[in-house]
Amino acid sequence: ILTLVCFMFTLMPVAAFAADQVLVGGEEEITVTAGDNNIKATVGETAEGYVFYAVEGEEVVAVSVDGTFTIKAEGEYQIYAVKAEKDSAIYKYFEAVGDPADKVTMIEENYSNAIVDEYATVEVEAVEDKYDFEFVKKTETANGKFTGAQSASIKANNGYDYVEVTVKLTNNGEKVKNEEITVSHSSYLTVTADAEDTGKKGQITYRIAAKRGGDEYPITFKYDGHKETFKVSAWTEGIKNVEVVAEPKAARNIDTAHQSTGVELKFYDADGVAVTTGVACQFTVVSQPAKGDAEGKDFSVWYDSADKVWKLVSSEKLDEGTYKVKVSLENGKSATASFSVAKMDDVARIIFDKAPTSITFGGEQYITDNKVIALDANGVAQALKVTDENLSLTVNGKAVATAEYKDDKFVIKTKTEDAEKYVGTTVTVMAAYEVDDETFLATLELEVVDSAAGFVYEDAKAEVGVTADLTATPVDANGKETDLNADASDAKVIVLEKPEGAYVNADAAWDEANNEVDVEFLATAVGEYKIQTIVATGNIYVSSINTITVGANEASFKDVVVMSIGANKIVVNNEVVTIDAAPIIENNRTFVPFRALAEAFGATVAFDEATQAVTAELNGTKVVMTIGSAEYTVNGEVKTADVAPFIKDSRTMVPVRFVAEAFGINVTPVYGDNGATVDVLFAK
Repeated sequence: ILTLVCFMFTLMPVAAFAADQVLVGGEEEITVTAGDNNIKATVGETAEGYVFYAVEGEEVVAVSVDGTFTIKAEGEYQIYAVKAEKDSAIYKYFEAVGDPADKVTMIEENYSNAIVDEYATVEVEAVEDKYDFEFVKKTETANGKFTGAQSASIKANNGYDYVEVTVKLTNNGEKVKNEEITVSHSSYLTVTADAEDTGKKGQITYRIAAKRGGDEYPITFKYDGHKETFKVSAWTEGIKNVEVVAEPKAARNIDTAHQSTGVELKFYDADGVAVTTGVACQFTVVSQPAKGDAEGKDFSVWYDSADKVWKLVSSEKLDEGTYKVKVSLENGKSATASFSVAKMDDVARIIFDKAPTSITFGGEQYITDNKVIALDANGVAQALKVTDENLSLTVNGKAVATAEYKDDKFVIKTKTEDAEKYVGTTVTVMAAYEVDDETFLATLELEVVDSAAGFVYEDAKAEVGVTADLTATPVDANGKETDLNADASDAKVIVLEKPEGAYVNADAAWDEANNEVDVEFLATAVGEYKIQTIVATGNIYVSSINTITVGANEASFKDVVVMSIGANKIVVNNEVVTIDAAPIIENNRTFVPFRALAEAFGATVAFDEATQAVTAELNGTKVVMTIGSAEYTVNGEVKTADVAPFIKDSRTMVPVRFVAEAFGINVTPVYGDNGATVDVLFAK
C-alpha cells in the first residue's frame, strides 16, 4: 500500500518540501531525511544530547539517536525530543533494535520528566523520480584511455589492457543503493563488475576490456526504464588492408563533388575484421585534370555508420575532370579509386538511392542525407541533404503511417494496431525537389512487414578453429527483413546439435544501432551445427533455429587443442586426453602446462634438471627457455617474454602469449559471463 501511495504521489506535480529549522527545547536543531528516493525533506542540523521520535497522528513511525530521521512516506509528522546523553540508559534503549512505539511507551512510563514539551512539525513530500547514471573515471592502462565523460578507447588484446569505470546511479541527485543495474554489451567486450562491490554504496566499478578491435562498441546500463550508454572504441595494432568497395558510375556535380565523391572504402585489421574507427592513412593524387591542383593532404575519409563504409571526401573544391586517388597504409598496402567531376546542367529527375525498402508494423524508418539524388540529362549527380530547403518529403496513406522531420532525419512511423489489416500493404514516400519554379518528383515504396518472428544469418559458414563473426538479421514470418521494435536487452545462442566430440563456443550480442545479432562462433570440427538464436525484448522472446556449416580448406588449421582452466582433461582434435597439470590463472594471466600442450601438437620436449632449461622442437622450430628467466631462444634468436615460465607441481607453466610467439600457434581465449577466461583454443 505504501509503495502504491508513493507511486500515486509521483504522478502529482512536484511540490516544494519543508526546509524550516526545527527548534527542540528552544535551542537544538534536528535533521529529517528520506528513506525512499522519491521522498524529500530537510530540516535543520544534527542535534546532540537528545534522542527523538516522529509521530504521524497517534502512531510512532521512527526513532533517532543521532538527530537524523529516515521517513519513508509522504505526510505530516510531529517530532518530539527526549533529553539523553550517549551513555544514559534512555539513549541505549532507543539505540536497541525494537518497535519504535514500544520504546516511546517505555520512555513515557519511566522517564516522562525527560521529554521536552515543545515539538516541531515536519512536512515530507514526494518528488518525481529522475534517475541518472554518472560515469566516473577510475583506472587507465597504457593502452586503455578515457576519451570523454561516457567513452573510452582500448587496445584489443584479450584483457591485457583495460579501463575501470565507476558507475553511479542517482535519483534526483541522491545515490540509489542496493539496487540491481542491468548491463548489456557487445560480445567483443568483457565487462566485469567488482565482486566486492555490490552497489551497497550506490555505485559499482566495472573493468572493461576488448577482445576485438576496429569498432565502437556500446555498453548499456539500465535501471527502472532509464538507460545510459558508455561507448568503447576498440583498436588493434594498425590497419592491415584497404579496399575500394564502390566507385560512382556517374560524374558528381562540381559544386558538391568534394563533399561526396561517391567513393566507398573498407579498412581491415590483421584478422580481416572491418574497422570502423581509428583509421590512419595517406592519400596520393595519382592523376587529375590538367588544370587541377588537388593534393593528397586535401583528402580524408569518414565512416558512414548507416552504410557501414568509409567515404572519400576533399576539403577543397575540385575542378572538372577525372581523378584517381591512392589510399595507402603504413604497411605499404594501398587501393586506388576513380571518380569524375562535371558541371551539372539543369536537373532532369530525382531518385531515391540506397533508401530502405520496408518498414515494420508499429515501428519506424528513416530517410537520411544522400538518400535522394538529383540528376541532369547526362546523368551527372548531386546527393541532396534532408534539410535542403528545396527538398520536401511527405508520406501518402496517413491511415497507415505518419512522418515528421526530427534531428536531421525524415522519420516515418506506422500504426500500432490492426496488424492483420495493414501488414503487406505499402507506405509511399514522396520526394519533391523544386528548382527554378519546376518541381521534380520521386517515390519510394516501403512494404509494411510484421514484427520479428526469427532470424536469418547473412553468411552461415565458419572454418575449423577460427572465430567467425556471424550476423543474424531479424525477419518476419514471411522471411522479410524487419526490426525488433523494442529495447532488446539480451541475446544468446544455444548449441542444439554438433558433430560428436566437437568443442563449440557461441557468444551473442544485440547490436541495436544496426538492428542485428552479432555472433562469435568457434568450432573444432567439420560439420553442421544447429543453433538457436534468442533475443529478449522485455517480456517477449524472438527465436529461431539455424544451421551453421563449418568446413575446412587447404589453409585451415590441421590440429586444434582446447584447454579449460582448472581441468586435467584437454580436447585434442575432438578427442579427450587426460593430462597431469591443469591450466591456471595467476595475476589475471592465463598459464598452461607447456609439455602437455607441445606434445599435443607433436613436439618433442626435454628438460635439463641441472640448467633448468626446457627444449622443445616442432616442425623445424626449436625453442629453448629457462625456468625463472624471461629470455628464450627460437632457432638461436634471443627473444624476451613479458613473464618468466615457472614450475608448479613439477610441471612447467607458460603464459598463452608465449606459445603463440614461439611456435606460431593461433591462440583464442574463450570468456565466461564474468569476463574471466574459461577455455583456451590453440590451433596450428
